[in-house]
Amino acid sequence: MKKSPVVFFIHFFALLLLIYNQILTQTSYQKWVWFAWFINYFSSLSLISFFAVFSYFKSEEKDFKVSLRYLFLFVPITFGHFIFGAFFSFFAQMEPLDFFGPNGYINHFDVGLFFEKLGPIPLAYWLYLGSKIYLFEAKASQKMSSFTYLADPLLLLIGSVGITLILMSLGVDVKSPSQLALIGSCSMVLVFIPWRLLFQNDVGSLIDDQEAHVKPNQNTLPLTVRVDGAKGWGLLSSLFGLMFISVALGVVKFILQSFNNGQYGSVVGLIFGMLFFLGIGLLFFSIGLNLNWAYKVYQIDSQTIYFEQKAFLPWPKSKKWSVPRHQYLAPEKVVRQVRHAEGPSYKVYKIILRRKPEFKLNSRNHLMQLIFSSNEVLLYEAYFEKNFDETFVALKKTLV
Repeated sequence: MKKSPVVFFIHFFALLLLIYNQILTQTSYQKWVWFAWFINYFSSLSLISFFAVFSYFKSEEKDFKVSLRYLFLFVPITFGHFIFGAFFSFFAQMEPLDFFGPNGYINHFDVGLFFEKLGPIPLAYWLYLGSKIYLFEAKASQKMSSFTYLADPLLLLIGSVGITLILMSLGVDVKSPSQLALIGSCSMVLVFIPWRLLFQNDVGSLIDDQEAHVKPNQNTLPLTVRVDGAKGWGLLSSLFGLMFISVALGVVKFILQSFNNGQYGSVVGLIFGMLFFLGIGLLFFSIGLNLNWAYKVYQIDSQTIYFEQKAFLPWPKSKKWSVPRHQYLAPEKVVRQVRHAEGPSYKVYKIILRRKPEFKLNSRNHLMQLIFSSNEVLLYEAYFEKNFDETFVALKKTLV
């Protein structure tokens, strides 16, 4: 899915006004988080209801099945916002605590009292609703995905909590009004980044657009095929990793304080905690780096297959090698059924070259051989059947 210039303008204009209002009034990031959390929930339910009614009247058969699939999204979206609200009641709690604190959120939350406690909503906050205009030009698969509606509160959680922890680990006073405004502004930027552009190559969009995920540059030799990671998920994974790393840095500060105060008994437990958070953070950060910048390129001519691959382990490592063509079998088709939790199942259509058994490398005992493997060459991958057989015949004619 690609955004129109109008949608980009609304996003950019709304973001500028929100940051201007945040810094000018020094509104705390807690207030921004709770407003955005509620407005996102309210707008999500309203848009889903609209899509459900619109899809019914748009269909010629007047079938309720599509509308019911939309309405069923109420369950995961409500549950997801409830869970995010529980996190915010800890990490973004504010006065009165009997309403915006952990116990108050669980026991006393009421929509009517919500606006009464927070006071009138500034006009700039309502621009957040305008940013949802992108959904009207989204594909049906994205409209029916609960993640589409839960992405913003997830980014709010990562942004507000992660940025706060990073500033705390650096010794910054996060209780001053200016610092709270800074945290809120940074979390706004994170939410208003056009993440949908980074997720435009997800399965649903590729099925709707009838675009292959992986395909050769041409149908004649030499063939070049490039395989990239999912960049949107890579950025989210990296941010999630940085949040855990910042917690580990904060624990280091407590370790030094305990050591200086002579509290050696608690130091051991804090060290294990620091290593745990640091390990989790580095794992997610490394996964994010690989999804964003790792790639694999195959180049095939009449005699040789050339490989080029870059990976982060977690340091950057590039490798180039070649394998004679005669070590591979003829192209073959692979069709795999995938069950999708949020929608209908789909099939993955692949065309691959397998290495002959007598030349196949045993990579079980060598991590680098497993990562930089040449036992299988991916020529084509799509999530729809259209033109699959024709593509297979053309590639087979070129390679055999």
